[in-house]
Amino acid sequence: MSRLPFFLFLCLFSFFTASASTKQGQVYIVYLGEDAGAKSKGAILDDHHALLLSVKGSKSQLIIQTLSLWFTSEEEARASLLYSYKHTLNGFAALLSEEEATKLSERTEVVSTFRSDGRWSPHTTRSWEFVGLEEGLSQGWLPSGAHAGENVIVGMLDSGIWPESRSFSDEGLGPVPARWKGITSIITSTEGQTVTPYQLPANRTYPMVYAAHAVVPGTPANVTNQCLPNSLSPKKVRGKIVVCLRGSGLRVGKGLEVKRAGGAAIVLGNPPMYGSEVPVDAHVLPGTAVSMAGVNTILKYINSSANPTAYLDRSRTVVDVKPSPVMAQFSSRGPNALEPSILKPDVTAPGLNILAAWSEASSPTKLDGDDRVVKYNIISGTSMSCPHVSATAVLLKSAHPDWSTAAFRPRHALDPGLVYDASFQDYLLYACASEGAQLDHSFPCPASPPRPHELNYPSVAIHGLNGSTTVHRTVTNVGEHGARYSVAVVEPMGFSVKVSPTSLAFARTGEKKSFTIKIAATGKRSRRLKMKYLAGSYTWSDGVHAVRSPVVVLVA
Repeated sequence: MSRLPFFLFLCLFSFFTASASTKQGQVYIVYLGEDAGAKSKGAILDDHHALLLSVKGSKSQLIIQTLSLWFTSEEEARASLLYSYKHTLNGFAALLSEEEATKLSERTEVVSTFRSDGRWSPHTTRSWEFVGLEEGLSQGWLPSGAHAGENVIVGMLDSGIWPESRSFSDEGLGPVPARWKGITSIITSTEGQTVTPYQLPANRTYPMVYAAHAVVPGTPANVTNQCLPNSLSPKKVRGKIVVCLRGSGLRVGKGLEVKRAGGAAIVLGNPPMYGSEVPVDAHVLPGTAVSMAGVNTILKYINSSANPTAYLDRSRTVVDVKPSPVMAQFSSRGPNALEPSILKPDVTAPGLNILAAWSEASSPTKLDGDDRVVKYNIISGTSMSCPHVSATAVLLKSAHPDWSTAAFRPRHALDPGLVYDASFQDYLLYACASEGAQLDHSFPCPASPPRPHELNYPSVAIHGLNGSTTVHRTVTNVGEHGARYSVAVVEPMGFSVKVSPTSLAFARTGEKKSFTIKIAATGKRSRRLKMKYLAGSYTWSDGVHAVRSPVVVLVA
């Protein structure tokens, strides 16, 4: 009988806390074999502590007697434990000396002990390396070192955080800046667990059923494959792997419905609108998510087999997924419906499947009946992108305290060469022109404010052009004295783009230069281009810096 394997990917978590007594050790992985499920998680953790105590006890007691240090052998053993693996496999990661690792490898209950060389970096934390903010690393375009970001206060607006999480610890930071007018709280944290992966027994196959073939009578035809609450028949689902599709309802709610009906696991597939984007969820039962192409293959198999079966393979870490980076499906690609004169997306940052701090007052799914308590969860959205942008802004602001917020936009933001600056008044005028809104009572809107696309933005977006228009821009030299830039243009199809002047010479840093961009329709355009967006660009270059600005035109 044919079997169809599915893979449930789980990112392994790395932890790097240690007391002063263990800082000189190396990270070792101690493997004790597969987790048979006979012991509770607390009992497994106690076993790990006991093993560490067995190799650290004699040495620590000797140190205590000769140097009268304050720590005990048990404290050192606990401090050396970095992480306990209690699901799928039994083992732990710890800071050990070579001698201690050798002693552990000689124990009968230890299968193997090997040093962790960091070859399998956690996929969920690679976003910081991607944007050049990994601790100890520098890509040249951001400041690094002990004082990077010093004395900068960042305010983030969000729906809430869990301040007790160690992710928000200020250990190692200096005192709160005197300029801070808010409230500082000192909060203790409690023990919990990371995102819990439920597993099916290894290499055991299960019957598989498509949700649309297992619904109760009366389920609306358009949602039979959605695994919505009380839609599945326990008689048809019990003990099976159920294939559901995303769409209506919560993704984790679909898993809850499969569990309610007695299903063994869930395979959550993408409909066409979600394509290849696969989100990660803390399901309440074993499960995995697959792309549109993946679920189509699965459904073809189900429809061609009288008794389809499948199994969920053991989890493994996958890195260097291609293509990447890509814009998340749920993130707006534009055009900007509120103000078409502002091109979007504007600023993007990693925000899909990010391992992040989680409130211990809420379960990872927020579903009734989910009683799990976790310190971390896999989360997606602007709440994940915002910390990446904020961290970048901190470092940039510390390096350039005199720059305005509007200047922090180019990719090579530490040394962009030229920036497009805009003042508070510029944005008030933009609001007047765009919405007719007077945002500041001390600044009345003029009778004829500048057009919205005249905001000094590093991109140009023209809505409904049928003729020609001229746009004004001003750049500020933040590079070397005596810089000289020339412009190169890529014209949108059917339009000419003329930049005047074609070169800019700066005598000093901080000097501003203005120029115009004239965009004009050229000849007849085919009817199929009507109400279509056409893209081009112009780039200022001095041989070192290349400052590119997109030009997008909506054909009238």
